[in-house]
Amino acid sequence: MNGYFEKVVIKGGKLEVGEESLEMQLPVIEAVLHDPDSRAEKYGQFPNLIAIDRSGTTVWTAELPTKESGDAYYRIASAEPLIVYSVFSYSCRIDPQTGKIEEKRFFK
Repeated sequence: MNGYFEKVVIKGGKLEVGEESLEMQLPVIEAVLHDPDSRAEKYGQFPNLIAIDRSGTTVWTAELPTKESGDAYYRIASAEPLIVYSVFSYSCRIDPQTGKIEEKRFFK
């Protein structure tokens, strides 16, 4: 794949990336996709897809497909290419180096 991705094991709020173990601030449902229902605020956007390096530092936060309140990602559909689904019915191909949307499709 590329330098940002390797085997990730999820154990509650802890990620094991290679031989490193990282405590995340929010519950994790897939790789570095924070659970969209874990936020206390129910307004505004939740940019919940991040890439982290081996030290746990955030490399990027993925761009969301809309500017609408409540938008977040809820599922990683594919790791290669990186495709994620948003709450507002978009399938987005994300550039794994930058977190920018390369392509988005409305599917509802």
